[in-house]
Amino acid sequence: MCGITAIYSPRRPIDPLLLDRGLAALHHRGPDYRGRWFAPGGSVALGHTLLAVTDLAGGHQPIPDADGNRAITVNGEFYGWEALRDALRQQGYRFRTGSDSEVALHLHHRLGASCLAALRGEFAFVLWDETQRTLFAARDRYGIAPLLFAEHDGQTFFASEAKALFAMGVPARWDEEAVFLQSHGLLAPGRTLFAGVRQLEPGHFLTLGDGGLSIQRYWDIPIPLARDLPDTDLPNAAERLRDDIVEAVRLRVPGSAVRWGMYLSGGVDSSTVAGIVTREFGHSVPAYTIRFDDPDYDESATAQRTAQALGLALNEVHAPADALADALDSAIVHTETLIGNLGPAGKLLLSRRARADGLRVVLTGEGADETFAGYDELWPGPPAWAEHPQLAFGYRLLGGMPEWLGGSVLRGQAEMALLSPDMRARFGATDPLRLFLDRFDLAGAVADRDPQDRSLYLWARSALANFLLRSLGDGVERASSIEARLPLLDHRMIETAFAVRGRPPAERPAITKRLLRHAVRPFLTDEVFEGRKRPYLAPPVSRAPDGPLLTRLGDLVHSRALDDLPFADAPALRRRFAALGEEQGMTLHAAERTLQRFASACILQQAFGLS
Repeated sequence: MCGITAIYSPRRPIDPLLLDRGLAALHHRGPDYRGRWFAPGGSVALGHTLLAVTDLAGGHQPIPDADGNRAITVNGEFYGWEALRDALRQQGYRFRTGSDSEVALHLHHRLGASCLAALRGEFAFVLWDETQRTLFAARDRYGIAPLLFAEHDGQTFFASEAKALFAMGVPARWDEEAVFLQSHGLLAPGRTLFAGVRQLEPGHFLTLGDGGLSIQRYWDIPIPLARDLPDTDLPNAAERLRDDIVEAVRLRVPGSAVRWGMYLSGGVDSSTVAGIVTREFGHSVPAYTIRFDDPDYDESATAQRTAQALGLALNEVHAPADALADALDSAIVHTETLIGNLGPAGKLLLSRRARADGLRVVLTGEGADETFAGYDELWPGPPAWAEHPQLAFGYRLLGGMPEWLGGSVLRGQAEMALLSPDMRARFGATDPLRLFLDRFDLAGAVADRDPQDRSLYLWARSALANFLLRSLGDGVERASSIEARLPLLDHRMIETAFAVRGRPPAERPAITKRLLRHAVRPFLTDEVFEGRKRPYLAPPVSRAPDGPLLTRLGDLVHSRALDDLPFADAPALRRRFAALGEEQGMTLHAAERTLQRFASACILQQAFGLS
């Protein structure tokens, strides 16, 4: 994965220094080469930082066409691109590189926005057509690759990360409405925590030119109507799905020019990838796992047994409390979000080790929980929520309330007392659930769907795209100049999964992801096949009252940065921290999660100079 920037300036010349500053902020995403391209008419500049994977010698970007009137800058990978290139060559297109990225340039010239239907992979790109005077940008179907944009001072800026937008002159300011939503564990599609900075939503494309800015959807999660759901034919469904999963993994294995490996935990998803890789490509592929000191959160023993059964050599990356504390600030700055658990710091340590060992690409298992309902909280919450004053509106609108959504709103309401008096006055009467749901096309996307499918959809379009794929994926992996590939978010595999899955079970099962487990049974050990889902979490800081993590949290809570946060009640937060030792159970977990989110905001405030 690389870093991309673009500036659209229809009324005045572009300052090249702005583009250079944006590229410098994205050096970690692409340390191998830095390139710029300026449109002949002067209205657009494209920038690129390269992590060379496909065409090591000649894949420099941005890539112009033969006439120099069109150019593209791409972050990501397109799979099956060789066949597309061959077809385009037969139609007369000339290729200047051996990079998969160039396919999108010519395919768009041939098909326009319809080219996106043929592109398979993790990607975000910006393309300029001088003859049409139109900028075209697109993002992959699940938002694995980020793409942010902002309008400022008559220009529109694009970048892979917000820090590059700030470096190019976009004002660094908090979006207090987004912070209010995030305090309830919610962030609607297209939003960021920063004022004026938007995300291009997953599965969408953008056009920008003399006619203004337009955003359209080209793909959505293919959840069938509830009345069309048959009973599951498990053997046949598992066989069809297995073929697609194997293909998705096989497509994401890079060529022999770069070193690559995979991440392995104790769960079904990463074990599936490891099992397929081992069967298809042998036992020499390196695997990596995290080892925490707290046995309640450590899965490394299961990962070791899986690796032994597969004949793999497993590299354990020890993540003690002091290492997590040291990695915390970097993890927050690179993910650009607020976290309530130190899992991202652990993933950052994992990616650093893989990069230090010479790897450029890793295959990971993220994404299956969002298709196969792997998390318990994806199931419907209690019927009593229909009468709850904070949840009744959403319950009626959705025909039920997902447990994760209702729980997030209720926890956020309990934490309102920690927001500043100005924030409480401004948002005290605001319904966060209504604010969140108003950003979805509920009538088109979730109406007449099964309650669990509605939950899956809302989760995938918010928590997955806005948080998990940044804090446990792109953010921490690109911080270490590692490209991650996610076969279990392959859109063709997902289309098959929803087509064959059938009706979800009426009751919450003890073992989740039944269809997936049976589809990949040949690649799993008995232990993993029969094991319960364990979400990836780092040990809570309060497990070590005298340890470096709690000390670091305390330093942030008592810092000047907390006083400067425009949305925080600093005295109330310090009282909450002082009382942390008196809390127990879920109350302790909630208090710690809240304090870590505000500590994350302190780190972002200091790093970006947010106002």
